[in-house]
Amino acid sequence: MASVNQNVLLYLNTISRSITYQQSTKNIDDKYWETTIIPLLYPLWHSDRDKLEVFSAFVDGTYHVTRNKYVRNYIEKTGKWVSYEFELADLDPAAAEDLRDKLIDAYLQYKENLEMNIEAAMEREFVHNIDLNWIKIRLIRNFLLEESDYIFQPDFECELGELELWKKYRKNLRDITDKGWGSPYDVKFPITPTEYLARIDQIIDENLADRDGKPFGDMGRSDEYLTNDDYHFWQPTVNTLQNWNQRMALYMALKVRTVPSSALADVYTRKVTRKFPTAKGLDMETTTTYIDSLLEAIELGNV
Repeated sequence: MASVNQNVLLYLNTISRSITYQQSTKNIDDKYWETTIIPLLYPLWHSDRDKLEVFSAFVDGTYHVTRNKYVRNYIEKTGKWVSYEFELADLDPAAAEDLRDKLIDAYLQYKENLEMNIEAAMEREFVHNIDLNWIKIRLIRNFLLEESDYIFQPDFECELGELELWKKYRKNLRDITDKGWGSPYDVKFPITPTEYLARIDQIIDENLADRDGKPFGDMGRSDEYLTNDDYHFWQPTVNTLQNWNQRMALYMALKVRTVPSSALADVYTRKVTRKFPTAKGLDMETTTTYIDSLLEAIELGNV
C-alpha cells in the first residue's frame, strides 16, 4: 500500500484489510476483521451489493469514500463490480464521524492486543524456555556491550591502561559469535576489566583446589588480561539465563511493536534445533527461524 498522506488521520482499506491511524499501519487478521471491523461497516457503509473500499478521515474533519457496487446489465444478462467515489453531498457527517471514532477505537484495541500477543510470545520464547541458543548468546553479548558504553563517554574518567582493557573486552564480545564454537553451551564470555583488576588486590589461598583436586592457583591474577582460558572467561548457566531471560523478552517485545500480526506466525511455532547421530556422535542442525531474522533486523536497525 502506498504511504498515506500526512493530512489523513485515519485510512481504512477493505481490500488489503488494513487500517492506518496517525501514520501507523496495521494489517488486520481475518478473525478480528470479521468479528470487529465488518460489523462496524454493515449495513450503512458495506453491503452485499455495495461494498466500502476506502474510508479516509482527514485531520480537518473532511472525508473521502470509495465504494464498489455491483452493476447488472439486464440486456446482456451480465454483471460486474464498479468502483466509484461516494458523493460528499450524500455523506452524513454525523455517521462519518461515528464510523471514524469506532474505527480508531477498534484500531487501538487491535494494537494493544497485538502487543500483548507479542509480549506473550517473547515470554514463552525467552522466559519459560531455559534452552541456550545462538539468539540468546547474541542478546547477552549485546547487553554486555550496552552496559559498558558508559566507559567511552567523554565525561567518564578512566586511566589509560584500564581503557585499553575495556577496548579489548568489547572487541572480544563483538567477535564472540565468529569464533567457531561447537554449540551455544561452549561459548565463553570475557570477565570485565573491573573484575580482573579487583582480583589483583584480593588475598587468595593458592593451595585451594576444586572438587577434582585441581589447584586454583592465583586465579589468573598474574596473567595478562584475557589470556587465561580458565579464569578470564565465564560460561552461561541455567541460573545465568534466569537472570537474563526477562530482559531478553522485554527487549524483543519493545522492538517488534510495529511488526504486523501476520509476521508472528513463526514466533509461536519456533523450530527446535535437531540432533541426529553420526559416526562421530551427535550432530546438530540449526534452522533459521523468525526470531533469528527478527533479531538480525533489530541489529541492523530495520525494526
